[in-house]
Amino acid sequence: MYPSNRDSALCRTMVITAFAILLGACTAAPMRLSEFAPQGGYVLHDENTTPRFWHRGRPADVIATLYIDGSNIFLDDRRVATNTPIRNGAHVRTGPDSGALVAFEPANRGRCHIEVRDIFVGRLLGGTGECLYTLDTPQGGGRAETRSTEYHLDVHQGRTELTILSGRMQVVLRRAPGTPVTVNAFQEVLLTANGIIGPRPVSAEEIERRTQWQHKFRFRQKEPTRFEFSIPIIKRSRSKPDSRPDDYDRPPPTKDDVYIPPKRIID
Repeated sequence: MYPSNRDSALCRTMVITAFAILLGACTAAPMRLSEFAPQGGYVLHDENTTPRFWHRGRPADVIATLYIDGSNIFLDDRRVATNTPIRNGAHVRTGPDSGALVAFEPANRGRCHIEVRDIFVGRLLGGTGECLYTLDTPQGGGRAETRSTEYHLDVHQGRTELTILSGRMQVVLRRAPGTPVTVNAFQEVLLTANGIIGPRPVSAEEIERRTQWQHKFRFRQKEPTRFEFSIPIIKRSRSKPDSRPDDYDRPPPTKDDVYIPPKRIID
């Protein structure tokens, strides 16, 4: 007895669904960045970005995991091709078409205090988790003492643009460290060699535009799970009538040849 049209359509639907599940298991599913490090926080690098990291709460241990996307990621002057644990003083550089995510471990000694230093050029998107964070750029720096502060940092052409997405941060100019400025959520400041411009409000639409670059990168914590599946066989009842329906071969970029983004107009 031949299967009905309804049964055939159902079989086709189940085959397509099973194939979609298998295909999805082989790709990196998008995740919230905070899920990589809910306690220690994270720092996401755009391409051509150059920070160095210290974790005062883990002086002699692995401080974070470096997740990579792309072929131009360098750790302490060596190219990396796989997700890698890092220690204090680690220098992470990204080149063209490459991004990096540093997910920090919680403190195992004293207070959790993380320092992101030597940000000479590039863009960072960060979240503090449950830690104190300090940022350092040529023009000045910021200090976040509020839990779950999220920020976007853009250093280019002698300026530092800092946008706070949630929480708040104290910002100082390098030449005037004794006069901090408080920047709250949905506010920005612009640090130059001569002063601090702001804080001034930033709309949700503008924040989305500034952080849009994050979506070009995909990171995964573990390798996708391999599994088998089977298509159930549909049996028709005989009593009813038919029905219808990495290697390390290239030297890292230097500060002399690092990419400088084009000048941007600050709204």
